[in-house]
Amino acid sequence: SRFQLTELLRPRSVLPPTGYGGTKLLLAQADGGEQSSRVGNQTGGRVFLFLHTDDFWRDFNNYKSKGVVFIREPAEQSYGTVAVFKDLYGNLWDLLELKQRRPNSAPNHCSQAKYDMLLSSAIRY
Repeated sequence: SRFQLTELLRPRSVLPPTGYGGTKLLLAQADGGEQSSRVGNQTGGRVFLFLHTDDFWRDFNNYKSKGVVFIREPAEQSYGTVAVFKDLYGNLWDLLELKQRRPNSAPNHCSQAKYDMLLSSAIRY
């Protein structure tokens, strides 16, 4: 299943595969010099987009084979497997496969509330 790009004049929407009722991503073009100067650096170099996958290595290898630039190689973390990639405009994304969650399963160094926030912020596809 693949995302589809729709364009109704402006802005563009990235829609999930047909039949999936999940997240949609709205892409708006920068308007003017001030907005244009921030494209690709809205967060000062921090990751702010999370792409959740159910098979990290399948997607990591697929993206690499298509030329996606990973700036941090895969790492096993207490919450799952993650690697950081850069999109065409310089935005940083986490490719993330979370470990199976069990009730009250936050890692020792992470509060349950923070762990739950991490889980809920991942975009599923």
